Formats: sequence, structure tokens, C-alpha cells
Amino acid sequence: YDDLQTSTWTGTEFDVKNAGSAHSQGLEADVTWLATEQLQVNASFIWLDARYDDFDNAACSVPQQAFGQSGCDYFVGTSGAGLQDLSGKRFAALFTGTAGIGYIWRVGSNLELLTRADFQYFGDQENPRDRTIEQDSRVNLDLAATLRSVSGEGWNVGLLIQNATDEGNYFYEFE
Repeated sequence: YDDLQTSTWTGTEFDVKNAGSAHSQGLEADVTWLATEQLQVNASFIWLDARYDDFDNAACSVPQQAFGQSGCDYFVGTSGAGLQDLSGKRFAALFTGTAGIGYIWRVGSNLELLTRADFQYFGDQENPRDRTIEQDSRVNLDLAATLRSVSGEGWNVGLLIQNATDEGNYFYEFE
């Protein structure tokens, strides 16, 4: 990518900049196996090498500027805004993957219970714009059960438990 747009909260505003260049390349695979009429197994993985190739003017975050956290390479202008060089830094987890299993249980002559368990693995990741923020690798588990008619028509009732392992994760951190 040329001129990939990024933003960093600096404490008073979002600093929006274009990274000079970045690349992402990887491999993705997905497989589903219907072992029997009742049993389904699935798995997928993504290996992703996503890095800034050239981004030597990235804004520093609040902890870096206000609290002296590492990463701010230099300060510019009368405002003293901090900048850092993120060239070569990864901006996505290197590996993620999923695995799931589903089974359909017959309940009487007219109903069936669909059950599923899905695991998601997320590799560790450093926030490239703030080196003080890291997300360790983690595994989440989602569980689901749905009771419905065998024909699939009419009503159904379901229960979904997301993140049954109660793993903490973030998508974006705002100081």
C-alpha cells in the first residue's frame, strides 16, 4: 500500500497521517468436513505478515509523550509533538486460527438440538503506534445451542455464550 491512512490519539486530537508504505501478504486456509449427517468439523487459519515499510513520522501516543514511555524517537516544532519511526513494525497478529465442531441431536420426532463449540486463537500482538500496549496470545471459546423443528420451519430458540473462557482482548485502546 502507498499512503496507508492511520490515526493516533495524542491526548488532544487524533493525528491522522499516511504511512509512506506498507505491505501485507500471507496465507489463508479454511476446511469444513461433514463427517456424518449430524457431525460437522471445521478449521481455518491465517498467517499474515503485515508491516509498515516506511512510516518514519508516526505520532507518539499519550503514554509515550506525557509519561515518558519508550518509543518516542524525537520531538518537533513548538508544540513538542513526539514522532516515532514505525518502519518495519507489524500492524496485525502474525497467526490466527479457528476450530469448531457441531452436532445435531434428535429430540423426539419433530425437534432437533443443534450444538456448536468454536475455538478462536489469536497470536500475540504489539500495538504498532504505541509500543506500551501489547495483547498476549489468547484462545476464546464460543458455545451455542439451538432447538428447532426438524423441518427447519417455524420457531426456534437458541442460546449463545461468547468468550466462555472470559479472555480479555481489545480492538483499540484509547488513553
